[in-house]
Amino acid sequence: GRLKLYAQAGGAPRLSTIVGMVRKASGTGDWAGVLKWESRLGEILETVSGELHPEMLDAFAVAHFKEKHFEKSAIFYEKSLPILGKMERYRDQGSNMCQIGQCFSNINDTPRAVPWFNKARALGAQHGFFSVECGACLGLGRVEKMEGRMPGAEELMQHAFSVLGFVEVEGEREQLECSVTRDLAELLLETERYEEAGPLIQRLFELAEADEDKEAGFYRKVGALGFAVRFHSRRRDVQQASKEMRALEGLLKRFPGAGCEDILQRARTCIRELASG
Repeated sequence: GRLKLYAQAGGAPRLSTIVGMVRKASGTGDWAGVLKWESRLGEILETVSGELHPEMLDAFAVAHFKEKHFEKSAIFYEKSLPILGKMERYRDQGSNMCQIGQCFSNINDTPRAVPWFNKARALGAQHGFFSVECGACLGLGRVEKMEGRMPGAEELMQHAFSVLGFVEVEGEREQLECSVTRDLAELLLETERYEEAGPLIQRLFELAEADEDKEAGFYRKVGALGFAVRFHSRRRDVQQASKEMRALEGLLKRFPGAGCEDILQRARTCIRELASG
């Protein structure tokens, strides 16, 4: 078989059982359930078929990312790169390069983030992987924006936007479109280009409504409503900002444990500032 099945001393679970538990925990978003087996990862990789190595490394990379252990996440993503290269899984290799860049970007370590985004962009261009090129340009655009270089940020985000229609995998295309649209709209809002930002915010609502995953659609709608409150507040449109605020509060009241307090508080701050003139 693909796994060596043997019992561990002291009645510990077989490695095949641990692999199954890691897979199940990863699939259900139980990140602590993945990370509890990190000390056994070396044994797992020595035991399972080589084709499973990227899956196991990815499970721990994602778990650390979700738990905001970004440097550790980057280590696991990087470990998978040579394996993916040998397997000629270049698109996955490029996606992981983007993830490494994002890990370092999340801790404001742009000197380490930028080279990984550039590597991903070059790989995407070389192989025609538009999803990788789009993700890399978005990551580079975020870095430019973070460092206050708005023209450069916009150019990169606009390029990411321009290749969306060529992204290979449909579900991935929608996910990338949501991220690119949100970030570009944010940039336009911050630079007070409201007429250009408006259609993008409307597109965020359309993406939320079209999402077949009800949970993902809910969070996208919450994000779009929060954005709309800020947009109309910036334009000093009290009536429309208040309408979107009521819609946001009503939606979150139906799902009190949704964990969107940051969006809600930011929207409320905008309303207070609008009311105070």
